[in-house]
Amino acid sequence: MANDKDPVFCAADIIKRAKLAKEFKTDSELAAFLGISRSTLSNWNARNSIDFPLLLGSLDDVDYNWLLTGKGSPLHDPKSFDNGKIRGEVETIHN
Repeated sequence: MANDKDPVFCAADIIKRAKLAKEFKTDSELAAFLGISRSTLSNWNARNSIDFPLLLGSLDDVDYNWLLTGKGSPLHDPKSFDNGKIRGEVETIHN
């Protein structure tokens, strides 16, 4: 968890992006989705501190780079790779 002295981290922005990603209009909708109370979500905002394992585990279809920094695309969009020897998904983490 980060604290309010971290200039890169902003819980309010991350919460806003989480709501956008799931198309929730209210904090209550996001809190219910995460299985937490509305006051817990409000405390994350007030303390600039988030339960990242809970948030990221619940938003596994969302691109974490976008969620945390606002850069990139909201949706996790891995590309398939198969060169005959190696096969799997490749994700661009920096452009």
